[in-house]
Amino acid sequence: MEAVSNTPLEPDFLARVRKREPGALARLYTLYYPRILKYVHYRLGPEEAEDVTGEVFLKLLNSIDTQSGTFEAWLYRLARNAVIDRVRHRNTRREEPLREEAPDPTDQGRGAHSTTAALDVERALSLVGEEHRELLVLRFIQGLSAAEIGEITGQSPGAVRGMLFRALTKLRMVLDPKEVRE
Repeated sequence: MEAVSNTPLEPDFLARVRKREPGALARLYTLYYPRILKYVHYRLGPEEAEDVTGEVFLKLLNSIDTQSGTFEAWLYRLARNAVIDRVRHRNTRREEPLREEAPDPTDQGRGAHSTTAALDVERALSLVGEEHRELLVLRFIQGLSAAEIGEITGQSPGAVRGMLFRALTKLRMVLDPKEVRE
């Protein structure tokens, strides 16, 4: 897979996407679908990840003409808003989803050990709270910088770094409560 973060798109690429050229749309989907799927997967879980990611790409097609700022930050804001909408919807319906221990949908057959580790990370992230989970996923799973996360969340890079420090402290407490007490 091509690295996306910090890789500028060709100047005419977004213009071709806005014209809905099939080749440009296919390339956009190939470049960004796996990253957005992984982000949504770690925010909502495997049950809803593909549906919400599909919704994000539909929103992208419907609103690409109004895109402002850097494209990647704009796309992550679409994904973030779709996750927030899904959580709100879930909270009003009070349904309990069936929880299957499924591997990471972007796992390319790396074996049982990596699947177990991914499930451990997913479980730990589910225990740290929504705001902390979002920051940890964007920074350490998606590989975005504090400045990029700030553009997505509307925070300054310094504030993002401070929030990441608190999120890592909370994650450390969840993973090994004895170590934090000592």
